[in-house]
Amino acid sequence: MPAERPFSREERDELAENDSRDKSRKVITTPTSASDGGYAYHDPDGEDHPRCNTGGPDTEFVEMTVDEAKRRNKSPCGFCDRLSDS
Repeated sequence: MPAERPFSREERDELAENDSRDKSRKVITTPTSASDGGYAYHDPDGEDHPRCNTGGPDTEFVEMTVDEAKRRNKSPCGFCDRLSDS
């Protein structure tokens, strides 16, 4: 479910700050920077793909901790978060 508009930098910072998950938890993200559109980190589905099913068959994902993703200016994927709540 795409957002109506991209999150602003301030909104992404707030999402990351409010993410209470363990900082050592493994997540996946694209190796691109937030300025290139790769601003979210995702919960893996067990097969190194995002739980929210974003990306395509050729999309590259890298594994890192929540803490490392935040240091790279990434923010949590809201859709992955909603899926984990269901």
